[in-house]
Amino acid sequence: MRQIYLPLLISAGLHGLLLLLVPDPFPWAKTTGEVEIFSLTPVIELPQEVAAPPSPDMSLIPPVQEPLQVPPLDFSNKIPPPPDDFPYDLAFEKIPASPSTTFTPPPPTALPPPPNSTPPQLEIPVPSILPPTAEPSPPKPLPNIALDSIAYTQEFANIYGELVSKCGRDNVLRLTIPAPDEVVSQVSETVVTDVPWLPPIYVPTDILGDLEIVVPVTLVVEPDGSISRRRFVSSNLAIIDGIVLQTIDGYEGKFPPALGKCRLVTTRYKFSAN
Repeated sequence: MRQIYLPLLISAGLHGLLLLLVPDPFPWAKTTGEVEIFSLTPVIELPQEVAAPPSPDMSLIPPVQEPLQVPPLDFSNKIPPPPDDFPYDLAFEKIPASPSTTFTPPPPTALPPPPNSTPPQLEIPVPSILPPTAEPSPPKPLPNIALDSIAYTQEFANIYGELVSKCGRDNVLRLTIPAPDEVVSQVSETVVTDVPWLPPIYVPTDILGDLEIVVPVTLVVEPDGSISRRRFVSSNLAIIDGIVLQTIDGYEGKFPPALGKCRLVTTRYKFSAN
């Protein structure tokens, strides 16, 4: 047992000696008697209390007078009766009804009948068919139908090339319808035998004088016999071009169908005073 208590006593003595000899390493941690209290609540400084004003002297205010006494109205007295000559009886059951305010319109007055007058009849002139000897007023041909000589030649070549591409070279027939006094000289063309030459619908001899005008014409006839294109050389006279246009329109429906054949038909018209 001595061996156990002896080390303990030596250790306790050494620790007490150290506490007495070694200085305190944390002198700031010592507490004092004063404790500073911190608060998170904001402190608001109020202004100084203002002294209340002195109460006024009530003796200077005049006293309130007594309220005005109004005698009560007496409704016991009845309204005096109306005079004898008053036109109405005031009893409710005897008050006359107000006169009717319904408006009755007067009967309508008949308007006088309009005078029996017939409006003037407008005379609209009706165009009459010109006799063969009268000068017609032909329409102006389209620019792509009446061509100059150079454009007509180029157009003829273009149309022939289109027909060859469409129907084949062997199926394109170049035909001519000669005038009665015309001699066919081209071997490559064949005279149309089933369609007669149509004379011009009118020859304006009064404006031709010594002029002699020859107008070549080309017609493109489809396999069903219809005319798809018309071309001619312009005469530079509107009346001559109109006559040619109306004349070649007469060939529509004259050509019989030709299966698989495209026809390029030419003819010509000569205008002169002789």
